[in-house]
Amino acid sequence: MFYASPAPKYRKELHGHRRNNDYDDETVDEEDGRRELLMELIPEVLRLRLCVGYLGEKDQHGWWSSTFLGPISEGFLKPVFPRTFQLARYNGVLEAARLAHDERIGVGRVVHLFRLPERFEFRIQETARDEPTLAGLIAELSEESAMNALREIGKGQPPRDAIGPTRIDSNKDLDNDGWISAAAAHYLNAFEEGRKIFPYVSTAEEPVPES
Repeated sequence: MFYASPAPKYRKELHGHRRNNDYDDETVDEEDGRRELLMELIPEVLRLRLCVGYLGEKDQHGWWSSTFLGPISEGFLKPVFPRTFQLARYNGVLEAARLAHDERIGVGRVVHLFRLPERFEFRIQETARDEPTLAGLIAELSEESAMNALREIGKGQPPRDAIGPTRIDSNKDLDNDGWISAAAAHYLNAFEEGRKIFPYVSTAEEPVPES
């Protein structure tokens, strides 16, 4: 039996379809790579949040009025959250720090350490639900250990002489650890110098005015 070959136009469509499939495969590989990089960043972001959250609390530098990561929190949180006490402490300091940053930086065109895109927030929260791991991270917190962690994460980056809201990177760079190191270096400088710096990453063309 004789079968006619596809018409030229149809052959073009088939050829175009193959190219689209190749493109889709490349896109999938790229997305897989980004997902792997993201998963590598999550533990460092969680650690940085805990260190800055701890140092910013009332008993340390007083950037926010909470005491969730101090010993006093056990008295009022553990009876309410007996099985997820550590997660409750983390969520509490997260909200306190997030509010302080939002008030100074604003919400809508920026992200910062305590308000990240959903793909970050979902993974961080998933990691924080591991109570034993979270308990270990919180138990290690002290003024000295937290400052040393900021030095380590900051990788010796020289911070700008800044105060208040400070732009450190652009949104396209969130999938590498450059913004994490820059944020850590700025927080370290702020706590050492006794001033408040709120590092942020802009999602807009124009930076938010610094104050």
